[in-house]
Amino acid sequence: MYNAVELRANPESSDALQIGRRDLRNWETAEMKRKDTDTDKEHTSNSNINAPGREQSPQLSMIDTELKLRRFWNAERNRLHGIGGYAAIVSSLLLFLYRVGLLIFTEALAPLTNESLSSVAISTLLATGVIPLLTIALINFVKKPSAYFVLGYRNSFLTTLLAIIAGIPLAVIGISVDRLISAFFIEPASWTVPGPALLCHGFINPDSPSVIVIITVVAGALVPAVLLGLLIGGFIFPGLAIAGSPSFALVGSSLFAALTHYDLRAFPLLFLMNLVALHWRRQNNSLALYTGLLAGLSLGWISYPAVENTAVNILWGQAPASLEQLFSLGLPLILISLMIVLPISIYFRSNKEQKPNAFNSYTTVSSDSSSRARGTYFTFVVAVLLLLLACVSPYINH
Repeated sequence: MYNAVELRANPESSDALQIGRRDLRNWETAEMKRKDTDTDKEHTSNSNINAPGREQSPQLSMIDTELKLRRFWNAERNRLHGIGGYAAIVSSLLLFLYRVGLLIFTEALAPLTNESLSSVAISTLLATGVIPLLTIALINFVKKPSAYFVLGYRNSFLTTLLAIIAGIPLAVIGISVDRLISAFFIEPASWTVPGPALLCHGFINPDSPSVIVIITVVAGALVPAVLLGLLIGGFIFPGLAIAGSPSFALVGSSLFAALTHYDLRAFPLLFLMNLVALHWRRQNNSLALYTGLLAGLSLGWISYPAVENTAVNILWGQAPASLEQLFSLGLPLILISLMIVLPISIYFRSNKEQKPNAFNSYTTVSSDSSSRARGTYFTFVVAVLLLLLACVSPYINH
């Protein structure tokens, strides 16, 4: 929470004065209409400070703003309790019905189940674009969360751009490590890039028409990063965090995000990548940074076959056929990627320390909300089980 010292030290640059003013004014208007005795007394006490004819110092103005924001956040926290579970259960139910529908109406929905670029793109847009959008619209209509709750801090364009850039080498690191580990358990003929079809099937190559590149990037990277990222990073993750356990929110939201792609082979990698992205979202309290990082991860995933082919052509001219060749290919890619990621990570950390992080204070709940927290967790667990069932349903069907 913003304290009075921070507000007095930086009254003009304080994010507390720049974020959520509209929501704060709306909340204050609603508070004025309440007729209970406690609110009337508190309003009377506050009005004495700002009584006509009295000149208020900048320090008192900052403290008053802090107190109002604290009251607003407490009210918002209580009002939005359970939003993470509701968002998760609605989206998982829609995804489950969509997945089951593909299995039941196989012939009617055949255009969505083949491996052509158009089919994979449409299927991806439905699962990671349309369904999250419907969920966001419904939850936003019912709960009406504040802009600060969903978006967090408004980062600069440079920060978002750096997040996208950092995501590309992070994807290269994750895929390379995954392939090095899996090489000990599978045959060389199966050393393929894991992941959702639109990301790892290599639709993009140096000779690809521009329309194919656009479709792959938009459907595979941009739309999921914005809409699925908004659902998970703006509704599910902060909604679980205000239930009392940011750590559970971090792990649970990463698990949920990984399962939405219906790919059990790539599940560990998807889980770890989302864990890193949501950790940055929590540390910097910024949805824009999170969605930018997701977009970069998807772009890195899409471009990995081209990156690998370039490296292979430089080294041997053919795909790696032995464990030694795979390591000699993967380790340099990991080291080069780390050289790009680490400076950006240091920049994000230093940038975070220059502003107060209200996220932990915003997600702290009182002890009397433990029963509501258990309800939120139960709803979320049911949503995860639905997604897991949707993932294994093709194997049960066969």
